[in-house]
Amino acid sequence: MGIFLYSFGIKIIGLLTQLAALFNPKAKEFINGRKNVWELLSRQLEGNTAPILWVHCSSVGECEQGRPAMEAFKNKYSSYKILVTFYSPSGYQAVKTDDIVDFKIYLPLDSRKNARILIDIADPKLVMFIKYEFWYYYLSELKKRGIPVLSVSAIFRDSQIYFKWYGSFNRKILDNLSYFFVQDKASQDLLNNINLPSTITGDTRLDRVLEIKEKKKELPEIDGFAAGKKLMVIGSMRKEDVDIIIQFVQSHPEVKFIIAPHEIEDSMMLPLEQSIDSTIRHSQLNSSSSDRQVLIIDNIGMLSQLYRYANSAYIGGGFSDGLHNILEAAVYEIPVFFGNKDYQRFKEAIDLIDLGVAFPVGSFPEFEAVFNDLDGNNERKAEIKSVLTRYLSENQGASDKIIAHLEEYMP
Repeated sequence: MGIFLYSFGIKIIGLLTQLAALFNPKAKEFINGRKNVWELLSRQLEGNTAPILWVHCSSVGECEQGRPAMEAFKNKYSSYKILVTFYSPSGYQAVKTDDIVDFKIYLPLDSRKNARILIDIADPKLVMFIKYEFWYYYLSELKKRGIPVLSVSAIFRDSQIYFKWYGSFNRKILDNLSYFFVQDKASQDLLNNINLPSTITGDTRLDRVLEIKEKKKELPEIDGFAAGKKLMVIGSMRKEDVDIIIQFVQSHPEVKFIIAPHEIEDSMMLPLEQSIDSTIRHSQLNSSSSDRQVLIIDNIGMLSQLYRYANSAYIGGGFSDGLHNILEAAVYEIPVFFGNKDYQRFKEAIDLIDLGVAFPVGSFPEFEAVFNDLDGNNERKAEIKSVLTRYLSENQGASDKIIAHLEEYMP
């Protein structure tokens, strides 16, 4: 019954996405990106004789999370090339092929036929699934062929179906993986309870944000805008964050703001421009406009480099469908704020809240009160910096730990 319901659910997802593609650009790209995918993969791999590591990522965030492990893998196993598959359009479009990612495609919807075709064409010697997404047919076909599959930076909660009495089919999906590299002990304990092997290695995203911090890009236009002023970066702002952000900006004319919407659309930027007098978009920024209070980032790819200019940060998604990456900001040892509705499933958020360096807020008055309390307290800000320095030092190195365990899985 489990496999019937699973297969039926996948077909329903496909049908609903095709329907949504009639009026939703993302759904349309989801469908169009999978047309002729086997021809695209065959062309990319034509003439390739190198062994393949296949890495699956749900979206761009998971690819960024997995990138340090991919880099460490290539450093040790330089003969390999890496194929990355994506579920979402945002991941596929944002990630370019480069010295780490050799090939990329959309992952076709999970089915027995698609699993066989992809594995026949790519012939991977090792597979990594980053954090989320466990697809039954792909994983069971890999296990059937004796191809090791590793889960990287996985994190589990006892509320998930894998650990419920009615989750036997879902546990069967996990049984197809060879090993789990998990972020915390709670995840390891849950896997131990269902007899699945794991090692606590931490979160590879921390390695990635530290790497980005080290590889600083020159941004002269941002240097001119920041110009030594007190500045807050608002990253990955969702529509649910807009009202609280507008009120906060209006109440702090002494602070400069860089706002990066999660979606680069007028529907996200116009409310800011209509409610705040002194705004400018990055595409219009010039030397004469550096006195504006608010810079709106209307491109993709800059955000992780912007936090270095900030004295504090607000990260979007906490009021909606899940908090975005707060480690990108925390790596600069600054206080981080976010909405208080959907952060509990993110280990790093819980860690930093417990350490007193991250602050979930539920309203503008609460945001204002917490910010003002910190803003005038240099001793408290120095303490936050010290705590974050220690946290980053103690939790880096997940990628090296993973690579150290790989020998038994290499062909």
